[in-house]
Amino acid sequence: LDDKLASKEAAEHIAGAPVLAMTPVVTSWRRQSPLVVTAVEPTSPAAESYRSLRTSLQFARQEGRLRSILVTSPGVAEGKTATLANLGVVFAQAGERVVLVSCDLRRPRIGAFFGIDERVGLTSVLLSEQTLEQVVLPVPGLDRLSLLPAGPIPPNPAELLNSPRAGSRRRRLRERFDLVLIDSPPVLPVTDAAILARHADATLMLAAAGQTRRGDLHRAVEKLDQVGVTILGLVLNKVSKQTGRSYGYSYGYKPYRAAASPVIAATGHPNGSSRVPDHSPR
Repeated sequence: LDDKLASKEAAEHIAGAPVLAMTPVVTSWRRQSPLVVTAVEPTSPAAESYRSLRTSLQFARQEGRLRSILVTSPGVAEGKTATLANLGVVFAQAGERVVLVSCDLRRPRIGAFFGIDERVGLTSVLLSEQTLEQVVLPVPGLDRLSLLPAGPIPPNPAELLNSPRAGSRRRRLRERFDLVLIDSPPVLPVTDAAILARHADATLMLAAAGQTRRGDLHRAVEKLDQVGVTILGLVLNKVSKQTGRSYGYSYGYKPYRAAASPVIAATGHPNGSSRVPDHSPR
């Protein structure tokens, strides 16, 4: 009766999109939170998993059309903001000019990862209280990485994010930076993510191993599909050493060999692609 995601194959089957990376549980987050592991522990398996995600996205960006990527998840506490922070660091380390945009105007958290106050930011610009140049801040100690904080929390986040003024500011960010990474609220509780995804070049979906429910992931994909948004790929987050084997996740550099399995006919998915059916125990 357990409805939580139990395998990489299950996530791909439900979302109709490939898993681009699997990021492990970072135990030090329990003692020191929030933590940008790619900056603090650059040789750790977790940091390597984010570099693997960067490589996957670089292949997808080869034609140059993916300048803005939305990072979201079906529900809360699944790791989307931590993923966005670490992804921004590894892209900046690769020499790209990156801006992290805090568009979660309900529970902004990205500033806490870098010690930046978010009381002035995006909403200040949209309300004509500040200019974009005044509120986009360099991240201390990380060249080429900038942050656009959320600003004061408004009473009408969805309407503000869907305004023409917000659209013009998004275009200016695309012109100024090589990559715009957008942090949004989860898909299911509010409509903000669906609005933002329509204006981004690609959407990256987070799912937490052993936490995200199959039904929630399916509904999140359907909700984005209804507004014409196709998910670029998935990130399986919070993979532990105990569950890593079932995800095909190898800690260290020892090669992983998967057991041979029979060919299974593919079926259709709400995201418009084909994946093998999931026959893992529930």
